[in-house]
Amino acid sequence: MADGRSDGYLELHMNSWDCLAGLLLVSEAGGDVCPFLEIGSLRDGGPVLAAAAGVAKGVSQASNIVLAAR
Repeated sequence: MADGRSDGYLELHMNSWDCLAGLLLVSEAGGDVCPFLEIGSLRDGGPVLAAAAGVAKGVSQASNIVLAAR
């Protein structure tokens, strides 16, 4: 996403150590992300969604992965 080659990233299960830095970067850059820590995924992992603001809602609806509130 950072280099502009994709509008989003979706993974049905990922561990926290593999995604937290990326979720922070996307969020700080104005993109939308899933509430990974709020859904209890720190220890056991969980779904990951990070997307550009223009496509995030559609990807969230299609994947059933909730986006974090802004």
